[in-house]
Amino acid sequence: MPPKPKISVAFFGGARISVGGRELKHFHTARAQKLLYFLILNRGRFFRREYLVELFWPDRDLTQGQGSLRTELWRIRTIFGSAHEDAKAIFAETGSGLSFVPALECLVDFEQFDVILSNETADKFERLQKATSLYSGDLLEGIDADWCIYHRELYRTRYLSVLEEMIDINAAEKRYREAIELGIRFLIYDPFAEHIHVKLMECYTATGNRAAAVRQYDTYRRTLATTFNISPMPETTALAERIAKQQTRTGKPFNRTSFRVALDQEMISRALSAMRQDIARATSHFEARLAQLAGPSQEKNRAPNDPSRLSK
Repeated sequence: MPPKPKISVAFFGGARISVGGRELKHFHTARAQKLLYFLILNRGRFFRREYLVELFWPDRDLTQGQGSLRTELWRIRTIFGSAHEDAKAIFAETGSGLSFVPALECLVDFEQFDVILSNETADKFERLQKATSLYSGDLLEGIDADWCIYHRELYRTRYLSVLEEMIDINAAEKRYREAIELGIRFLIYDPFAEHIHVKLMECYTATGNRAAAVRQYDTYRRTLATTFNISPMPETTALAERIAKQQTRTGKPFNRTSFRVALDQEMISRALSAMRQDIARATSHFEARLAQLAGPSQEKNRAPNDPSRLSK
């Protein structure tokens, strides 16, 4: 008997699902696709059908919504079954709820990320490297849904913590080039992390490239001024001034405008755009919850497609 295939789920940097190496691409409807992503993201947890109806079909009554839910679940099973007969069994169902519990072995990248970091018997730096190699982008990048925000921010925070640990390890062992590359990668996701800018300035200075250190400071200073109309911490400015004085004493004056910016402005724009979208979604969800708490009288007067009808 040939070995049974595995289900592979990659949610970092987007969403890719495959069975036995065959990627599943056609989910018939976007709703079926997002429903599947939600259940995978929360796999092992049972959700009442009423909750799923309210979350994915807030504009329909319960009877219509449950019919739509059954249809989308059938579509999901069909596409898995087209890849392998045993792959069709992906849901565990009770009288009132269901959960993503596939019969085939299922490998999920964000779960592997957690397992790697929790394995304290392995070499620490090796663990950190393996974890960062899995993170090819934000969780479910490109999926615009409120239920993504918590998990997306959770794993982005974990990833940045890993990067910072690797920066510190490399800097302590005088592998400054590697530390600098990791620092720039960190700033793609959080361009306002002042302590990372400081670490980069220190690493550049340690390599003798004081001009790059000052350029790093100038990049951060301009970004803060343009975005928030504020300045870096006095300690950061004092460090930049000390580095600039050291550069002048070497007899090699620098021209701040002649150096390429250490962090590409396109990277900053990308990170800012993602942050604004997440903040806007979180704000909308918060306002919707407040409206729900206002009482049933307001709920009755609300239009069917009002975003405040989101599920609790």
